[in-house]
Amino acid sequence: MVGNVSGRRDLAPWTPLSAREREVLRVASAGLTNAQIAVVLGVTVHTVKFHLASIYRKLGAANRTDAIVWAVREGVDREDVVADAEKKSL
Repeated sequence: MVGNVSGRRDLAPWTPLSAREREVLRVASAGLTNAQIAVVLGVTVHTVKFHLASIYRKLGAANRTDAIVWAVREGVDREDVVADAEKKSL
């Protein structure tokens, strides 16, 4: 991974995330908490944390923000996530 001007390393342009990891990242990119992600996806908070840790490792992301920046650059669609979350009163 190549460093950029800010001193942070660039994330992998493509890393094979599982379908579920992509879904967790898509929902996380809408700004939801781990508990809210769990409700939207119908899983436990522990499962969300497990998937996020795997996502960070695969992408070489230092944190959630790095992973979400990657998702946005990849063209993740967050609008439907927000609508789903509002339906569930999150």
